[in-house]
Amino acid sequence: MLKKGEHKKQTLLGIAYECGFNSKATFNRAFKKVTGLTPKEWVQQNG
Repeated sequence: MLKKGEHKKQTLLGIAYECGFNSKATFNRAFKKVTGLTPKEWVQQNG
């Protein structure tokens, strides 16, 4: 969703909920484990 620019239309928390996560912390932890970056860092580098 971030690659498609969804973060420009909705918050990262909204994207996390839409992806099935129940909390921002859990989403951030899982995202960082996979990418090595937090969602915010990823958006800053790739956004």
